Amino acid sequence: MRTKKRQERSLHKTSRPIVLITGADGGIGQAVTRKFAKEGYLIAMHHFKNTQNIVSLAKWCEKAGTTSAVFRADFRRKKDIEKMAAQIKKTFGRVDALVHTAAANITQDIESFSAEDFRDIVETNLIGSASLINHILPALKNSRRGRIVLFGSIVSYIGSPRRAAYAAAKSGLTGLMHSLALELAPANITVNTIVPSYIDTPAYKKYSTITLSARKRSIPLKRLGKPEEIAAVANFLCSQDAAYITGQSLHVNGGAFLT
Repeated sequence: MRTKKRQERSLHKTSRPIVLITGADGGIGQAVTRKFAKEGYLIAMHHFKNTQNIVSLAKWCEKAGTTSAVFRADFRRKKDIEKMAAQIKKTFGRVDALVHTAAANITQDIESFSAEDFRDIVETNLIGSASLINHILPALKNSRRGRIVLFGSIVSYIGSPRRAAYAAAKSGLTGLMHSLALELAPANITVNTIVPSYIDTPAYKKYSTITLSARKRSIPLKRLGKPEEIAAVANFLCSQDAAYITGQSLHVNGGAFLT
């Protein structure tokens, strides 16, 4: 117990930047975590379901020479968010950056959608995001240069059949980002959104070769994005080099936004 308290006091005094990465167990989240670890960040890693991935990632961070801590929360549940935010503040004292990669999606015809299904997607992707920022804000304000990086989706700009709830929720996230960029600017907190399209993660391995080939052809650069490319942009937005960028949606989608 004393050792843990001494470690917490040490983390509270650290000059190294601290980042909270949500959805760190996902394909993009893992790449983001590795990138920030290499850049010297201490990392608060959030996950919801994939315990195996998050345990492996924590071990990787340790070998990479950085301190990490793992937190679990269901973003549909306010109590989970409150508990996680309190634990992070207790462990680290402050948060310099929030990179919010966590998301949920259901692919379903609108005629088959129940109100409950639609609500789950909106609660996870939009309401949960707002609630997370609300509860992590005190820790962000303890930083001299807070950064919030949200994750939108190309489908909220160009649409996608059978993904109406996801597109609607991600569209709302863009509006949230714009408003928070204005609201939080006096606190020197920047708020931006990364807009990916099809990224080469395990989630896309389930699609057939024919489907993947068609999606690649629909992208001007004719390939899927790499998780590491998304991670590099997230890292840039959290850097001092991006201190004058706020309220922006950065399309990292191989030109898919133009099609």
